[in-house]
Amino acid sequence: MEILALVIIFLIAIYIQGFLLNLFLFYKLEYSCDFSVDKATEGDNIFLEEIIYNKKLIPISWIKAEIYTSKWLEFAGKDAVIAQESRFVTSNFFLKSYQKTTRLWNVKCLKRGCFEIDKITLVGGDFLGAFSDSSAVIDVKTDLLVYPATIALEQYFKPASRFIGDAIVRRWINDDPFMFSGLREYVAGDALNRIHWKATANRGKLMVKKNDFTTNLRTAVILNIQSRDNEPDEVIDKEIIEFGIKVAATIFDKALKQGLPLSFSTNGNVVNGNEYPIITKESVGREHVNELLTILAKLKLKKVQDFEYFINDVSQNYSNTEVIILTSYLTEEICNTIRKIKSGKNTVSIMLLNAVERESLPGDLEVYIPY
Repeated sequence: MEILALVIIFLIAIYIQGFLLNLFLFYKLEYSCDFSVDKATEGDNIFLEEIIYNKKLIPISWIKAEIYTSKWLEFAGKDAVIAQESRFVTSNFFLKSYQKTTRLWNVKCLKRGCFEIDKITLVGGDFLGAFSDSSAVIDVKTDLLVYPATIALEQYFKPASRFIGDAIVRRWINDDPFMFSGLREYVAGDALNRIHWKATANRGKLMVKKNDFTTNLRTAVILNIQSRDNEPDEVIDKEIIEFGIKVAATIFDKALKQGLPLSFSTNGNVVNGNEYPIITKESVGREHVNELLTILAKLKLKKVQDFEYFINDVSQNYSNTEVIILTSYLTEEICNTIRKIKSGKNTVSIMLLNAVERESLPGDLEVYIPY
């Protein structure tokens, strides 16, 4: 009888502890998670910080946070379940009375994009499993914008013809110095190797070398979001267009360092945007380039207008401008429109994102092809 009584008391104790732990599991429990930055660049390593705080006397036997995010955010040292475009990560905790725990996850940004963690699910219970697990959904609302990476253009492109001039090669593909034409005051974004230290010492403020070019100073980048002619709305060859987005980001970065006015157009649109192509105004400086990089980060791989019609619509927007067209294919209609752009006192260069037969390329246009 004594043994039976002890067993009954033990079972009652288990029931009571399980009941109390589950009843007060989420009472005075605080949880938050947040990215260490709100903007990063593809390839960067950042942190996701989790904070959980048990603000009551009753301890928490175990609790786990179930985090759903993009598969393009890689959590170092953590096995995760990946399904389609999502990544599922769990984080386990044991909390004593009035204990706060902070956990930092090292997160690698594998791809450009706009990512968010909107909600997480907390699941907990008692050690002995006397009660079924309890759960609660917590709003966290943390966002991360990942800019596309830049690349070394000289490793990817070459002129399709030896008769092509070297203006684009010198300015965009190679990092050769340009003609020195004077000094100007330093502005945010100028490369440190352009600082003129003697003039800086004499004037008491940062001065940089000013360069001249034999071609136009204004620059316009046009990106064709389609990977093929007669493609459905959704991009088929996604990696080709992702490469084109990196090329655009690289040209933006070089234009910033050279202090060039810059505009951007594409026949695509951004996540949560309208159904119209993107045509930006021309401007200069770090703030403007960041706005363009934000567009690239959010760009959907989906056309909103066929490129032949789009480039014809924007062809009248340029005058005395260096126009760089990023496209994975050319058609006769596209080439005719490019010739029309050239006739407006513009310099036009085509950077092909996909390998093509040289014989099929127009001989009167500047075309650069992948190695």
